[in-house]
Amino acid sequence: AYHISPINVRNYFKGMKNNGIKYMTGYAVSNFILAKMGLEANINPPELKAVITSSEKLTPEMRETFHSLYNCMSYDSYSGVEACGLISENQDGELLVSPDIGIMEILDETDKNVSDGEMGEIVSTGFLNYDQPLIRYRIGDMAKLASNQSTKSGINFPVIEEILGRVEDKVIGPDGRVMVRFHGLYINLPGLVVAQLVQEKVDTFRFNLVIDENYQSKNEDIILKRLQSQLGDVKASFEYLSEIPQTQNGKFKAVISNVN
Repeated sequence: AYHISPINVRNYFKGMKNNGIKYMTGYAVSNFILAKMGLEANINPPELKAVITSSEKLTPEMRETFHSLYNCMSYDSYSGVEACGLISENQDGELLVSPDIGIMEILDETDKNVSDGEMGEIVSTGFLNYDQPLIRYRIGDMAKLASNQSTKSGINFPVIEEILGRVEDKVIGPDGRVMVRFHGLYINLPGLVVAQLVQEKVDTFRFNLVIDENYQSKNEDIILKRLQSQLGDVKASFEYLSEIPQTQNGKFKAVISNVN
């Protein structure tokens, strides 16, 4: 995901063909960026069986782009590295909770189960992770139960109408490289509590940081060098805040781009 750009987009599809790829999975936005660049470059891709996305909202535009390029259907899914819950889309377009992966509760502000057709916070108890069992874990995402809990497939799993996870902006670098994930910028930096990346111009960024007493000023140079290794010749400023402003669903956007 860190190297998708118009310059090397053909390398991706060459690798897909050389390795006999049958389906794509991963971040929705990264897969979408790759597919869109493939269409723009008139690349002849392998015909896939499916594109399975996660981590970000799968939009109708993304589905249409995947179908136009790969001639296949795309399927939405939701889980997490904590391995304590799974929602996946079936062949009938139904988002179903898999109860064999874990118990997924959808709760209101008073920690009571919401009614069908209502939105609430996802609280999960996982069945797969024996090294770090999580019981009634508040992952921070929201979901809406479907009003109609009957399924076309006849599978009696809880039906989700919509997953309201994090939706982050895309960042474009001076060389046309597009990125959406920046976890690597903040690894092994003691004292860094929360970070937000704001793109103000194509080559200008601002970091909003929440820190504690263990933070060191040299971390600014480390973060900037890591950013430049991913986006090229860019510059950045740093602002230190007591907290990052949150969105309506109680989260903050980790990535914001003010570049059209």
